[in-house]
Amino acid sequence: MKKTLMTVIIFFFSVLLTAEALLYLRDKLTLSTTAFETRKYIRQVYSIIYEEWMDTTKPQDPLSPPFLVYSNKGFDDPERLHVIFESTKLPPSKSFESYDFIQPRSKKDITTYHAHSNSLGFRGEEVSIKKAPGTYRIIVLGSYHAFGHGVEDKETYAARTEFYLNEKYGNKKRHFEVWNGGRHAGTAIVGLARLKNEILNYDPDLVIVDYGFVDTVVWGDNVMPAAMRLPDSALSKAFRKGLSPLMPILGSSRLWQLMANRYFEVANETRLTQFTRVLEEIQKTLSEHKIASLFIQQVVVAPEIFERFQSQTGVKVFSLTETFRQNPLNPPDPSEWNQGYWKKTWLPELKPSFLDQKNFRLPAYRLDLFQFNSLGHDLIARSLSEKIGQEILQPRNLSQ
Repeated sequence: MKKTLMTVIIFFFSVLLTAEALLYLRDKLTLSTTAFETRKYIRQVYSIIYEEWMDTTKPQDPLSPPFLVYSNKGFDDPERLHVIFESTKLPPSKSFESYDFIQPRSKKDITTYHAHSNSLGFRGEEVSIKKAPGTYRIIVLGSYHAFGHGVEDKETYAARTEFYLNEKYGNKKRHFEVWNGGRHAGTAIVGLARLKNEILNYDPDLVIVDYGFVDTVVWGDNVMPAAMRLPDSALSKAFRKGLSPLMPILGSSRLWQLMANRYFEVANETRLTQFTRVLEEIQKTLSEHKIASLFIQQVVVAPEIFERFQSQTGVKVFSLTETFRQNPLNPPDPSEWNQGYWKKTWLPELKPSFLDQKNFRLPAYRLDLFQFNSLGHDLIARSLSEKIGQEILQPRNLSQ
């Protein structure tokens, strides 16, 4: 029996190693050197993320993995929405210190950032539920971008948008507030849950909805029984601890990457349909309460989703792709990548030739493979405030 089991194990690993070798040869023979290195870098990033998800040594931290990640199913179930609302709120009146977990841990000290929540669980300064006369209140609901992963409170695009709106359109009779309701790993149903259980009570004039990337790749509770997070029980922690050494291997595995891509391709239509339906429900809810809306189309999200959504509902859409395309910012010379501001970004891990790859667009605006640095947030805020002013606020009336 033991001999048979050993034979099966040896055969299994022989097949895996053979598959890895064949995939390596395929990539080496069919890809350019830059494309080959680019894929290698992406696998390294995912290895870092996998390790973070399995780590049992660090204390519970709402700003680093593992997160609760909910799929966009069951949006018409009030009980499910309430559970999501309660389990994804940022703890109120707290100060947090975190780091950019998407970059190597060796950079933890230089990527450290701080976040503060007010008494209502929004990121940033204290606010009053009751609006002062002349206040135009904007609430941002979104995921990593909206929260401002890796940047300080006043560097988020929500905080910068408030600054630019008041600078251009504010006066003694008109003041703008922008509340940051972003949350790490949030999906659109998290925004819907917060909208229906809380946000409507705050009488917003405009709600900005910023979801997409997580929604299009999430496994969530479409696969797992309770969101995409392993529980914190003793058994779960033992499992995660035992699996941790395998994470770098999985992350660097071409076979694992191929299998993951196949899964996402097969399940993609379901996720996109769920995402679209939740966006429609958010818009329906805002329309019923006569609240203006602005939906952000993220860079990595298929544009056809928002094109169809915009044509069907007539809502306003703000495209990050167009924003960055119209405002290019060249990165510094590679000799400066390990200096000053740029040292804490992803540039030191890149090779200069990577900048020509479509997967590595907007390098100077990025903190890491997925998130924006403070320069990226500031550009979003400047462009966003212009769109709000031109298309929603009717600046001719505001200037009077």
